[in-house]
Amino acid sequence: MRDQRRVANLFIRSNMALKFGKLVLIAWLAGMALNIGGNYLLHGTLAQTISSQVGFAAQESVKHEIDTFLVQAVALNVITFTILAWAVLAFLTVMNHRIFGPLEALKEFIGHLRSGNYDPPKRQLREKDELVALMDELNALADSLKEREAQSNS
Repeated sequence: MRDQRRVANLFIRSNMALKFGKLVLIAWLAGMALNIGGNYLLHGTLAQTISSQVGFAAQESVKHEIDTFLVQAVALNVITFTILAWAVLAFLTVMNHRIFGPLEALKEFIGHLRSGNYDPPKRQLREKDELVALMDELNALADSLKEREAQSNS
């Protein structure tokens, strides 16, 4: 059962994962646009400076070097931002599981209590999950409600 739950809930709340993914994609695109634009601006400034300071023969050689540098800088920026975007997406996925997973378990547990089922299946959260203390308190509440119900029925 637990393995099926893990596979089924790759993203516990897919709408939240999509929002996170959209934000990462927008940030990646904005970063890439700024970097590429900055590199072309630098290219134009360097080319203009060099053309005013060197002779025509040296100018073509230096322009070729600047063009090569620009291509390498853009490639490095693309690789860096892609790695950064994947790292952020991985972090957000882990946080999605550590926050929204326990929230789903808490909602399910409270639903059992609200419907009068004071003996719901006990759900233990992973140690690294957030809200572990709250789940422990809800388990204790369910136990005390179960005892009260048993006393009132006797």
